[in-house]
Amino acid sequence: MFDFFKKKKISIWPSKASDSVASLALLIDSLGFPFTGWKHPDLEMSEYYTDVIKFACNSNQAFTYRYLFDDNLVGEVMLGCALAVARDEREELVKTLEFGIFTLETIMKLTASDASNSDNPLNVLFSRFAELWETTMCDKDNKAEEEREALRKVLYECLIHSRNQALNAFNPMIESIKVYDLEEIEQLTYRKDRGLYEEVLFKRSIHPKLFKFMPIPNAQLLLEARRKEYQTAIKAESTQQSCLIKLRDDMKEYGHDTRMLYDKFSEFLALMDDIRLELHVIGGEHCKLKLDEITYTRNDYFDKVTNIFVSFEETFEPVMESLRTNYDSTYDQMSNEKMTALKYIDTKEIPSYVLTLPDEVFIAVKEFVSRDEMNKHLFDHCPELMLGIVTEDEYSKEIYRKVELLA
Repeated sequence: MFDFFKKKKISIWPSKASDSVASLALLIDSLGFPFTGWKHPDLEMSEYYTDVIKFACNSNQAFTYRYLFDDNLVGEVMLGCALAVARDEREELVKTLEFGIFTLETIMKLTASDASNSDNPLNVLFSRFAELWETTMCDKDNKAEEEREALRKVLYECLIHSRNQALNAFNPMIESIKVYDLEEIEQLTYRKDRGLYEEVLFKRSIHPKLFKFMPIPNAQLLLEARRKEYQTAIKAESTQQSCLIKLRDDMKEYGHDTRMLYDKFSEFLALMDDIRLELHVIGGEHCKLKLDEITYTRNDYFDKVTNIFVSFEETFEPVMESLRTNYDSTYDQMSNEKMTALKYIDTKEIPSYVLTLPDEVFIAVKEFVSRDEMNKHLFDHCPELMLGIVTEDEYSKEIYRKVELLA
């Protein structure tokens, strides 16, 4: 009895990811709540302070949205899609927000070790961000240092407040999402530092005529591309650990047998350079960071093992230098081979992909494909481009010029 009087849970947020992206885009476009709540209502602020601080806090709020997702890659894709939708109407605003988000991301990575040792990691992040933002926005105004320091303090306080407002709005917004229909979202924001898998999707977005036979890039495909890149870095770390364990076991087993130890160390280098090459070719944020780590470890072990060998016999020093030179030059040569990337790309889209490369890179495919084979690919998969050559469509003419380089 009287069940209809019982309190029911009501949500103003949509349950589909595609609708949620649209809602966030609308908030960005209108700078509605929580973006209106970037400063505490009791805080009086001059127009100058407002001009400097407001968009820093709005960027911080958008940055906060991404990291409220259990899977930060999902958060990154969702935020990027919303920004892409809003960009159609508010391009300059979105550019400003993206600058702030990118700056926060960069500072977060650079201060990771300091933040991990701090009782309040946000204090480290926001302090550095406030200083950098104020410097970027106010250097030209030639204010006294005391005034600038006062502004930074207010900016820091507003960053804390604006984040809390973002938590209040975005937590329920994200929790309401029950259906991740990311295939329906085609408005995408690509990373500036794109890995190979994301770069292929980017090419498909800006060259739709060349890739008409492939699915239109969407948020789900973008998420999968970033996950593949991330998993490549994770796999590389696991493989590196296995290599290090094996090398240590070999060193214990073979002791002073320098010839056997030399062979085992050569195997170690070969495996480490295979990992490094894959990370280099896949590229992107995660793989580049992991490449730096593994390269440091590989070179550190080279120095350590060289010292061990030289302690056994001084004549090993030039032998080890020769080994280093051989492996380094082989790695450099292979990492400069542009066609290596093709082994990671869907074979159906390789011909179209290589047609998007600069002439000096594209010409290298002559070793792998003929002009007739490329023309057949275009005729079978992109017939409108062949028709465009007849009608003198500029894009089609450029593709035809490219194909002629294979003659």
